[in-house]
Amino acid sequence: MTFTDNAVFPTFEGVNVMLYQQSFRYAQKLMKKQRAGKKLKRNFVYLNNLKELLSCKSQAKTAADASTLEYLELCLQVRACYHLDTTYTALQESKATSSQKTNDIFAIDVERASRNHICYMMFSLTIDTLNA
Repeated sequence: MTFTDNAVFPTFEGVNVMLYQQSFRYAQKLMKKQRAGKKLKRNFVYLNNLKELLSCKSQAKTAADASTLEYLELCLQVRACYHLDTTYTALQESKATSSQKTNDIFAIDVERASRNHICYMMFSLTIDTLNA
């Protein structure tokens, strides 16, 4: 990770750090619903298979197996699930205040979880567009 990966970058909507936090807060609400057994829709449907994704083992035997779009999609899903799940759990278990958790203690984790989910979403939307 470089400085530019975490540096504040102004946008029309605010700085990127705030946008990651807003994205994660929305993801948190959906993680809570998912853990309560509710089925998620749209860009979060992959989280319905959270436990399966986090426990799956790679079936790739060759480089060709690992170079398909389906395999890449699975890898992106697993990575996003891992970061969303571990960050959500850490935030829930922490006794710190909400602002301490988001702005200090877990700031990097929140950004990473949000970034990985957005990366998967963009990949998924691109594939959907190509297949349309």
